[in-house]
Amino acid sequence: MPFMAVILSFLGPIDESVWEHIKDYLLFEYASNTLQLLVAVIATSSLIGVFFAALVSFGDFPGRRFLMGCLLTPLAFPAYIYAFVYTGVFSYSGILASLEFFSFRSFWGLVFTLSLSFYPYIYLLSFQGFSSIGSRFYEMAMVNGLSPLKSFCSGALPISFPWIMTGVILVSLETIADFGAASIFSFDTLTIGIYKAWFGFFSLPTAMRMSTILVGLGILLILFKQYYQKDKLYENKVNSTPINRINLGWMATFTCVIFLTFALTLPLLQLILWSSGSEAQWPQIIKLSAHTLIISLIGAIGINFFGFLAIASMRISPIKLSPFLINLPLIGYGLPGTVIATIIFFLFGGVHGFIGSLLLLVLAYFIRFFPLAMTTIGSAGKRVPLYFEELAVLANIPRLTIFKKISIPLLKPGWLLSFVFLFIEIVKELPMTLIMRPTGYSTLATKVFEFSSEGEWAHAAIPSIVIVFISSFSVIWIIARKIGK
Repeated sequence: MPFMAVILSFLGPIDESVWEHIKDYLLFEYASNTLQLLVAVIATSSLIGVFFAALVSFGDFPGRRFLMGCLLTPLAFPAYIYAFVYTGVFSYSGILASLEFFSFRSFWGLVFTLSLSFYPYIYLLSFQGFSSIGSRFYEMAMVNGLSPLKSFCSGALPISFPWIMTGVILVSLETIADFGAASIFSFDTLTIGIYKAWFGFFSLPTAMRMSTILVGLGILLILFKQYYQKDKLYENKVNSTPINRINLGWMATFTCVIFLTFALTLPLLQLILWSSGSEAQWPQIIKLSAHTLIISLIGAIGINFFGFLAIASMRISPIKLSPFLINLPLIGYGLPGTVIATIIFFLFGGVHGFIGSLLLLVLAYFIRFFPLAMTTIGSAGKRVPLYFEELAVLANIPRLTIFKKISIPLLKPGWLLSFVFLFIEIVKELPMTLIMRPTGYSTLATKVFEFSSEGEWAHAAIPSIVIVFISSFSVIWIIARKIGK
């Protein structure tokens, strides 16, 4: 569908005056801003994520296990909530209003906001990479007289680079897909430009042509990921003995606490202060929460089912095209929500009864998040030997029986984790829901965006707290599964 829409956008009619104006005066600015933001967020998120992953993997300090999980909790904060909260924190009525010398509504304020929201991807994957190395590597490093720092820089970091690179790709895709935070900061990226071309210039074909750039950028990122990871082995069966951690003392604890103060405590405190000073419209909040939970559960269950069905089918009945079919949908994850909404409206705009329906909204979620389901379930499947299914096939057991009795139990960790990831992402999703929702259908995310865009931060506080509260339960489950053991 994305490829079809891109081709049709260059074959069909277009508003020449609008396209020429954007191409001559705005397109370069949009592309330049997107590239600058992408480089800055990758650098900042990588620094934060790798540093704290190394700290909790190789260091021992008071409160390590508790702080190790807390460092993943910013995953529950959407970038647009961080954006308006920190804008308010440094405003005249905020907690840090006395810091008048600091203008948060700037490029670096946006970089800070996105980095706080996205660094957990790199943190979690780097932690997995560092934890898989085992003690033998460090014993060899000490025998050769290497210091702990040099062992990390020249050995552990390169060995774990495939995990780190996967996190960087995820952060890159999330950055180019961001709509809410960039909109609050009035920073014109390509995603914002597509939205303005559609709803500002009222030219859907122009928005579709602009989407081509982000479709190409997403494809390049995915191809780079596949090329880099080609023929690389992630499983470590030998060096499974845990390493002897270095005692870092209270300084490491203090460092984690200071960072979590900005990433977790300060935003929550500001939201609570705003909510206590506003009148809560609980019937509306309950209605918004119900809408959010219903659409998130429907989307997560449906997408997770098809993702599991795809991976399990390829395990039971593999074909030569299986690797290609697994990687092809990854292009969808590289598309921002505004681009996917543009594609769907471009293809189905003339079909009566589809536009403005929950069916197309779920379809948009499917295009965006189906790759997440396949990647998560497929990664879990790589650690499960194929010979279970192969022996069952050789014994002429029916495929459906193999699916129910073998594939479902073996891939259970993968599809459970996939469901949780999908649920979190749909709860936080903004641009697709904002553009494609039926008339009068609002979620917590769309209401937060409406209030924050109008500067009504106190009214946006309560739905923001509910989003964080709902997402936190899912994040805590991930912590228990991935880090807590």
